[in-house]
Amino acid sequence: EIGVRLVGSEMCIRDRVSTKDSARLTMDSCVGREREDQAVKRLFSRKDFLANIMKGTIAEYADLSIEEIMDCIEGDTIQTGTALVSEDAANTIRGENPQFTAIGEAPAIMDLIFRSLVPSLDETIKINLHVDLEFQQDYAVPYPVEKRAFFYATRRISAQLPKVGKNGAGYKNLEKVYSIWICMENIPKYLQGSISYHKMVNYKNTGMTDGKNKENFLKKSQKDIDLVEIVIVRLGKNKEERGVLDFLQGVFSGDQEKVFSYLPDNTADEKEVVDMLTMVDCIEKRGEKRGERLGKQLSQARMQKLILSLAADNKSEDIIRIAKDDEYLEKMYKEYGI
Repeated sequence: EIGVRLVGSEMCIRDRVSTKDSARLTMDSCVGREREDQAVKRLFSRKDFLANIMKGTIAEYADLSIEEIMDCIEGDTIQTGTALVSEDAANTIRGENPQFTAIGEAPAIMDLIFRSLVPSLDETIKINLHVDLEFQQDYAVPYPVEKRAFFYATRRISAQLPKVGKNGAGYKNLEKVYSIWICMENIPKYLQGSISYHKMVNYKNTGMTDGKNKENFLKKSQKDIDLVEIVIVRLGKNKEERGVLDFLQGVFSGDQEKVFSYLPDNTADEKEVVDMLTMVDCIEKRGEKRGERLGKQLSQARMQKLILSLAADNKSEDIIRIAKDDEYLEKMYKEYGI
């Protein structure tokens, strides 16, 4: 919880911080580590980053704006692979559980899982998609990535067991799962910059004669078995066209200008604001420690005044910069006469 001393700063920042300001903080915190496990999970726990992947890989969101997709993501279900909780706990409906175990094996942890609403013309109907997002550093593993993805996806189906009920009547309530794999390194040249989509299909039917009934049956059958889709994204050679591959190249190369071109120009949500306020809190504490080290009495009021002044002038970038640059901090004090 941010302390009382930041009340004024908080009001100004809440009014002015944008999604891009928040994204800049996140990316700055991951500079040089964009492909490391914890950095990847931090970056892609953001709704705006997830929305760009979803738009480029999930058909249900292809025609929506990034803002609309962000509104569909159920933020309280976003979980990175850090919690060690047994799947048998059946807490996967609200607050997703990223762990599963196979008989005789150590627990396996999914990288990032969450739920998202499927847009519907009927607002009274709420259908969820369950998304498993995996980051595969090495594509040249001794097994087909597609088989591992299928295994992960089916575990997300089985995790919906509470929906089924004891008599099995709830099988009709099973919801679709997407397992999306972002593969980064050791990809054959001919596969670099490619995306493959896999799903279950009704590919053969025999003994049917009634054309109209057959057509209706096939439509219903395909809809009923459309429960698993696997998407394999392979990074590699840069391409000119915009899209999910270009966005991902920007993220993993730390190209903020490219990434920001995919983000909406809107005010950050509550979680993003808290992230920035936490950074401001760290700036104040850092200022106090620095003052002690230099033998100065760098007062709390002085730092707060500077933060308030920068926020009032909508200079979020400067708030971020003073956290990292001692000389710039002093320059801002002089510029604002503080």
